[in-house]
Amino acid sequence: MKKFLLSIMCIFGATIAMNAQTENLITNSGFEEWSDSKPTDWIESTSVSNATVEQSTDAHTGNYSVVVKGTSSSNKRFASKKYTLAAGTYVMSAYVKTNGSEAGHYRLGYVKVTADNKADGSYNYDDDAAQAAPTSWTETTFEFTLQEESTISILIMNNKNGKGASFLVDDFTLTAKEGGAEEIEQTTIAEVIASEPAKAKVEGTIVATYAVGFLVNDGTGSILAYIGSDQGYTVGDVVTISGTISSYAGLLQFTSNSVIEKKGTATVTHPTPAVMTAADMEAYLSAPVVKYIEYTGTLSISGNYYNVEIEGTSSAQGSISYPKDGAVTATDGQVVKVTGYAIGAKNGYVNTMLVSIEVVSDGGSEGGEGGEGTTEDIYIEESFATDFGDFTQEQTVGTYEWVIDYNTAKMSSYADGVNNASVSWLISPSVDFTEETQAYIEFEYVIRYENSETIKEDHQLLVSKDFAGDASTATWVALDFNVTASTSFSDFKKASLNIPADYMGESELTFAFKYTGTETNASTWEVRNLIVAHGEVEVVVPEPEPEAQKYNVTEAINAYVDGEQIPVIVTGYIIGAMGSNSTAEIGTTSVATNIIISDNADETDMAKCLIVQLPKGDIRTALNLVDNPTNYKKQVIITGSLEKYFSVAGIKTPTAYEFTGVTSIDKVFGEENAEKTIYDLTGRRINNIVKPGLYIVNGKKLYIK
Repeated sequence: MKKFLLSIMCIFGATIAMNAQTENLITNSGFEEWSDSKPTDWIESTSVSNATVEQSTDAHTGNYSVVVKGTSSSNKRFASKKYTLAAGTYVMSAYVKTNGSEAGHYRLGYVKVTADNKADGSYNYDDDAAQAAPTSWTETTFEFTLQEESTISILIMNNKNGKGASFLVDDFTLTAKEGGAEEIEQTTIAEVIASEPAKAKVEGTIVATYAVGFLVNDGTGSILAYIGSDQGYTVGDVVTISGTISSYAGLLQFTSNSVIEKKGTATVTHPTPAVMTAADMEAYLSAPVVKYIEYTGTLSISGNYYNVEIEGTSSAQGSISYPKDGAVTATDGQVVKVTGYAIGAKNGYVNTMLVSIEVVSDGGSEGGEGGEGTTEDIYIEESFATDFGDFTQEQTVGTYEWVIDYNTAKMSSYADGVNNASVSWLISPSVDFTEETQAYIEFEYVIRYENSETIKEDHQLLVSKDFAGDASTATWVALDFNVTASTSFSDFKKASLNIPADYMGESELTFAFKYTGTETNASTWEVRNLIVAHGEVEVVVPEPEPEAQKYNVTEAINAYVDGEQIPVIVTGYIIGAMGSNSTAEIGTTSVATNIIISDNADETDMAKCLIVQLPKGDIRTALNLVDNPTNYKKQVIITGSLEKYFSVAGIKTPTAYEFTGVTSIDKVFGEENAEKTIYDLTGRRINNIVKPGLYIVNGKKLYIK
């Protein structure tokens, strides 16, 4: 078997001319140069790069790699010197391997830096936290776009959820994609609200802030910027903001990857607030708009939630969204007057960006005596943002536990590159439904790396009337919800279900999330924003999955649509893998994380090929060419998602494969005069093969070239 190294620049041709720039922009990317026990051109700024590193001779290529040490108490970052980059789209990649027996968790990213090497804003990371294995080098990539010329440091973050495991990093690359960033035309906020574009750019004045963003107004309207953290913006700052537009709580917002530039300052005068009665609050739920409002009710503080119960309604409450530290001066149970901007409605709550809060009285209805307050309709409300609250854990198989990770409750029994058997429970406090007549449950979740055949059995929401502290002895009943796999860790699904009438009137009910992992499949399950409350909800029914289309490689390439995920079943020959520096390796390869397939077993034009992602697990084990060199030129049928991979058409998240038994050969082997029984695929016997194709020769299916 011969090995050919074919650069994308040479073999992709006009189909992906936009990727013609493959020059690595990083110096000392292989960590071969060191000075004072540090790799040259790295860890320049202590505010950006806070990890302890050391040199290692266990290298992916060359003589050295770098060890990035971790801790279980905080995230540690290893960053480059600063680079000034033009507006455009970039792809970074690195090879990672655990330095020890435990698997580490890491994310690629970047941060803008100032002239004195300080972080200038939030860190921008890949959506998916990757896990390094101790036995082999794993390549990971991250694509990002800079809307304007920026000075940044690129980095890799050692996630604290790796429980302190260190890992090795080598062959870091950063390449620019030709064509630059998408130019976004600046419009008014009113035009954005009217047209709901995928991306937008506006300029306006910040009129209110909260702990994770701000509200900006340009005179034509207001729009929320959810940037994920308090980056120092204040009321009166005039800013331009450009980026992706999404919908949340019935309104549009800029997302956390937006580009923000401060242009100056202005004086802000708030309008006269609209005083919201109980009826007004209820009406707002079905027609949310951004407006300046005022309402009065009883403050209810639970963890990070600051809700205001409005007298006269059980269906609409106020919710002070992500208040900054110290902004809420009132205490639980006090009657307060809240003034701020309504920024959408969800689950019966009017989300409010706080401007001011005033204590009216210490309890009861406004103005005084005899008020009984409002009825508590929420039995359980837990975000899992920082802890498990009153939830408890139990393991009836294995020792793997739920953890708090990225503001979710997360469970996985995949560790050290191995799937492990596990049955792990996340169990709620008991609730009293003695006086209840109807109630519901809602939560958000992500399921990744699942076995599609057992996804419902492996991820269950259960209820018990007799749980007494031991999950294995209680009687549990599964509650049906829309168990659906996600395409990424940002692709949260919503489950909404009404609790069956059989459980109304019960005095002690317990709910539990039950995770099951096996030695052949161990998924990752994340859960957040759980609520058990009085009332009834519209049950979320998932849309049926589109039927997978059967294609050969050429047909699949022609069916590819940038930005879409199309279920497909594709047949092709395995001819190689895409290696480091976007280089195709035909034949033998050192890369196990993907394969290249084509309609022709001798294809060398990558414009006629598909790159297939091989996620960890059985599919990678069976298909990769590193461990299975005899797969070279075998024909395989792969079920997966046709979408962008390595910036071109590819197949990601494959769920099934099947070898056809067809292997490309140059001729029929055997003695020159040996008798051969030959049939074509119609079943007709023929004497000689006169053209290339698929034939049955002496009972074996062969492709003759």
